[in-house]
Amino acid sequence: MKFYSIIALCVPFLLWNGFSGAAMGMQADSIATEMQSILDQLVTDGKSPAVFAAVGGVDIETVVICSGKRQAGKDVPVSIDDLVHIGSCTKAMTAAMIGRLVDQGKLNWDDTIAMRLSDVAKRIDSSWHNKTLVQLLSHTAGVPHDPKMWWGGKGDTVSEKRNNIIATTLKEPRTGEIPDWDYSNLGVMIAGQMAAETMGCTWEELITRELFEPLQMTTAGFGPPGDRDRADQPWGHTVNDKGEFHPMYHDNAPALGPAGRVHLSMADWIRFTKIFLESDKDGFLSSETRSRLTSPLASDYALGWIVVERPWGNGTVLTHGGSNTMWMATCWIAPKTGRSYLVVVNYGGGESAQLVDQVVGHMIALERDHEK
Repeated sequence: MKFYSIIALCVPFLLWNGFSGAAMGMQADSIATEMQSILDQLVTDGKSPAVFAAVGGVDIETVVICSGKRQAGKDVPVSIDDLVHIGSCTKAMTAAMIGRLVDQGKLNWDDTIAMRLSDVAKRIDSSWHNKTLVQLLSHTAGVPHDPKMWWGGKGDTVSEKRNNIIATTLKEPRTGEIPDWDYSNLGVMIAGQMAAETMGCTWEELITRELFEPLQMTTAGFGPPGDRDRADQPWGHTVNDKGEFHPMYHDNAPALGPAGRVHLSMADWIRFTKIFLESDKDGFLSSETRSRLTSPLASDYALGWIVVERPWGNGTVLTHGGSNTMWMATCWIAPKTGRSYLVVVNYGGGESAQLVDQVVGHMIALERDHEK
């Protein structure tokens, strides 16, 4: 996946700070109304089949706004409860799930491939044996970005396919200069598979049990949202050189799951982000684990998060983007202000990253206008 620059996602935390009672409600309603008009206009102008935006956090109600159609060429509007695909934003979920298992004493951050995938270790070069969960989740293990073929793993189950992909890809040592940080879908998949094998289940079963169910993320699932034979959920889209959108009911190969295959509602995604807010008191993760997940090891990258400084967030904020080439998603979390901000469009490539920037820019401008 390609990281892209978001203006600063000043989605207005001041929208809720500095106002009280009816004044706060009127201010929030006014900005939400203006944002709705902006999203509607973007869709009318043919910028995207649909656009979703959400703001949530501590002591505020989650606000979700959307506009557009589930599929280009079909007159079925999106709704705020629709499911969106978040691509590589899945990585933070896999890391958090593993962190929860560390808190339970079932895994250790320094667990290695050889320790947790002993059968696979017999088929790979010994230079990979001591790569740890932390290294794999932070992209510092030197693992290739991807295997040659995500769809090529042999096996009757997704776990067998993942193990065979790992064995085939790592059967030789990596040659040439290895950078200190090298983004790797494969590395996160390996980490997820280490956890799943340890717990005797698939990654899908494990993340559902350890993350989705405890956080009441009832809409979370895997692969393309909805039913291929119905327009019951938004589809992703590609775009040709004429700017025409083409609906696609497709996704990354199932084997890639831990690195980029989750779909869910915007409200459920906000529920996940709340475990990283400093004022979160639910104890879902220990403070030590949350610190580990959000502390960069190299290139501003922690475990599933890019960690940067932003004035609007009163300091450190967390971010990540995701795309399966048919969707574009981004997440920003400001722990110091207790706010999370999400934007998704249901097409990838082309100008989808710029469109997300544009939506964020409008949010910033509206907040500033209403401050005056």
